[in-house]
Amino acid sequence: MIKIIELSELPFLEVVVTFRGRSLKLENVLIDTGSAGTIFNVNKLEEIEVNQKQMM
Repeated sequence: MIKIIELSELPFLEVVVTFRGRSLKLENVLIDTGSAGTIFNVNKLEEIEVNQKQMM
């Protein structure tokens, strides 16, 4: 079960991003049900060796 918390009347959850066997836990990720995509902080993703060039 996914635990959703409310901060400032907005829904947030915890996400684990896995890339090439390395994982990173991101806390307080906003759930935006009207969004066409998902955006994560590139600086945080670099901790598991994800960079912008690999994403394009």
